[in-house]
Amino acid sequence: MDWLTALDPNFTAGDFSWSVACVVALAGGIGACIRYLVTRANLLCEFLSKRFKNPSRPKLFTRLNALSLGTLTANIIGCTLIAYSHSITTSYFPADSPSASILYTVLTAGLCGGISTLSTFTAEIAALWCSKCYRACLLYTTLTVILPAAGAMSQIAMSQIVAA
Repeated sequence: MDWLTALDPNFTAGDFSWSVACVVALAGGIGACIRYLVTRANLLCEFLSKRFKNPSRPKLFTRLNALSLGTLTANIIGCTLIAYSHSITTSYFPADSPSASILYTVLTAGLCGGISTLSTFTAEIAALWCSKCYRACLLYTTLTVILPAAGAMSQIAMSQIVAA
């Protein structure tokens, strides 16, 4: 018996287990800390936009700050890790293994759920819309849909190449 099944030897996908829920909560906290560190990129862009505020220079950092690169990066990382989690659990564990179900639940609902964030994304696009930054709002929304999906698909493609 490995450490995963020691949490709950009878766990299957769709079941509820307090021990697994506690590990998911712990992983979610770790994911939230990772997201916090990654989203500090927003503060860096804000600092740079104030530091280089000059009418003769392009407003690159101001535009990057409007796109909330930290949140976008966190969502890309979260979606890519979800695809990677799927690759790990399907490659290294039997399909009906409690270990696979527990690991997939902890990684996707816990760690990746803590990293990626829909609520922050929604608040940011609402703020862009209310500020009448319609192009930035459209660009940010489009990038947030396309880039995380591309990250997940590239991870799936890479795992299929490695498995072949």
